[in-house]
Amino acid sequence: MQTDERLFPRYLSLAFFCVCTPLLIPLRLTMPGAVAWLIGVGALVSVKNNTFRIRLGILYIVIAGLALSPINTGLQTRHFIMLGIPFAGALFGPTIILRLIGDRGAIDWNSGPASSHFSMCSTRRFPSRLRGGFSSGISS
Repeated sequence: MQTDERLFPRYLSLAFFCVCTPLLIPLRLTMPGAVAWLIGVGALVSVKNNTFRIRLGILYIVIAGLALSPINTGLQTRHFIMLGIPFAGALFGPTIILRLIGDRGAIDWNSGPASSHFSMCSTRRFPSRLRGGFSSGISS
């Protein structure tokens, strides 16, 4: 088990991530949000666990990108494009980055019939009609 000295930077970086996210994005309080973001990133640099540091570091980058995006109530096409680019980056960017560095266990996009909930469950526990298969109702 890890000691408190090694867990403290993790907890500190996670706490400041939770503080800077609402300050920077919905409240648009730039100065306090930027201070919280910098303290969180500074604490994250001292974390020993490489996986935790990479995953939370990517989320800090996402928060910075969304904080810099022009979020307002404009209805022009240009505004939707300017707002859609950071949001698409926030949605797909972490997945792409984590896949490129070989961390496939962090984000898994399940879509399509092959990855439905019932196909991931044990096939012995569910009848074929619940697994998504076709049953004619005629026993052989």
